[in-house]
Amino acid sequence: MTPDRDLNLNLPVLGSLAQHEASALSNYATEYGSRGYMRENTTALAWREEGKITLGNYPPVHPTETIRASRQRRPSEMRYYHLGTGIEGEKAWAVSTVMTRQNFVPSADGTGMVHALIPLWDMCNHTNGQLTTTFSPELDRSECTACRSYSAGDQIFIFYGSRSNADLFVHNGFVFGDNHHDSMRLKLGVSKADPLQAERAKLLSRLGLPTTGEFYLKTGADPVDGRLLAFLRVFSMRQEHLEHWLDSERSSDLVYPDCALETDVETKTWNFLHTRIKLLLSAYPTTMLDDLDQLNKGGLALCRRLAIQMRVSEKKILHGAIDYVEQRLLACGHPSSNN
Repeated sequence: MTPDRDLNLNLPVLGSLAQHEASALSNYATEYGSRGYMRENTTALAWREEGKITLGNYPPVHPTETIRASRQRRPSEMRYYHLGTGIEGEKAWAVSTVMTRQNFVPSADGTGMVHALIPLWDMCNHTNGQLTTTFSPELDRSECTACRSYSAGDQIFIFYGSRSNADLFVHNGFVFGDNHHDSMRLKLGVSKADPLQAERAKLLSRLGLPTTGEFYLKTGADPVDGRLLAFLRVFSMRQEHLEHWLDSERSSDLVYPDCALETDVETKTWNFLHTRIKLLLSAYPTTMLDDLDQLNKGGLALCRRLAIQMRVSEKKILHGAIDYVEQRLLACGHPSSNN
């Protein structure tokens, strides 16, 4: 925040404009000391009866130390920020804290966006919900409304946005166990050596899809993103199918699971995805049970625990997608050929 802007402590929660794409909030407030720059105390915002906020000790959702550790593992990044590979302690913590808490707010003249630090808002932990932060040009301040009702002593949460655990892990330094917006990226492409590459590219272009790009598997009951499904269907078509859908006015239906599609194309689509997911799961050095066993035993270093939690998050998506794909194959009358 700029020095000439007021900090209104009567707001339910303070925050910045919800466009913190540069890096968002680590939201783990630590007690700073000259010899102990990372202490065990964790501070978050709590609601007071009189309608103001106060500080309280709660378990951290995501420790800032993770961000600091990731900086230490990337010497090139540390040199970029003029830290040097040998700098540790308070300076490393301070720089990583600032770099992971940048937010955008409108400039004073309203012509653009400027970086801002908003420490009070930064103490709020993440939860599922919706963005409730805006910027008021009239009052020249950021405003964040409560995402639910709070009682005295309750910790105040905010929603960081529709981010996967991979994004939260890299940019915020934590893994959110019940992330309703979790997803996993898949890189797919049509080979230039494919004899039907031109036809596939034309149909994909009509659907607004690239011939090579990133697609997503999601958490929840419908894990196959519509863009991914349409790409795989086009990828699985023979020439006669491609010609049919290029001539069809309903080609946009290819993004929907229940699109009226030839059974052999549908079967090939789901079998391909089933094989790809199995390959991804086989690439992990551990099973889901192994990971859960390590987490339950305890005694793990903080960063290692987060890495295993991230691995579990990915595997949950993949296992959920496997179950979904197998159900789709059964609906086609063709159990998975990989079982």
